[in-house]
Amino acid sequence: SLSLPLSLSLSYLPPSHTRTHSYRLSLTFHQLETAVKEQVDRLKADLERTFQDEAASLRQSSAEELRLEREKRMYAEKMLKSQQDLNERDSSKLALRHLEKLEEEQRNEISRLNREIDRITCIYEKKISVLQATMLNLKNELFLRNKLQRQGTMLHQAAVTYATGM
Repeated sequence: SLSLPLSLSLSYLPPSHTRTHSYRLSLTFHQLETAVKEQVDRLKADLERTFQDEAASLRQSSAEELRLEREKRMYAEKMLKSQQDLNERDSSKLALRHLEKLEEEQRNEISRLNREIDRITCIYEKKISVLQATMLNLKNELFLRNKLQRQGTMLHQAAVTYATGM
């Protein structure tokens, strides 16, 4: 806390003592100035200490975070390495299981494709039978048209003769 001795000393000094009064004023002002400078220096030092403490704590916390991050990374690498070791030990069993699963999937795919082929074959057989029936109907119609046309032509050429006197 900053004390102001100047205002106190001015209020208690009588104005009649000019020489001693000016000496006391200069002395009091000098004391006040040094007190203010000392207090400013103390505040600066306190601020610098707090900044240094905060900087040190930040450095310490960041260093601790880096250490924790390194530990996490090392743990993850150890876990990965142990997993790889387990994988290598069980690789023959896993390969066999994988191949069996792959074989089962391929068998299922083959049976699905066979069913699809049977379905498509049945559809195309029906289409072919419909086309054959249509073709047969067209042939029959063509035959009838030709027959009717021939009969019509024969009727045009037919001659009618009447028998007379009998």
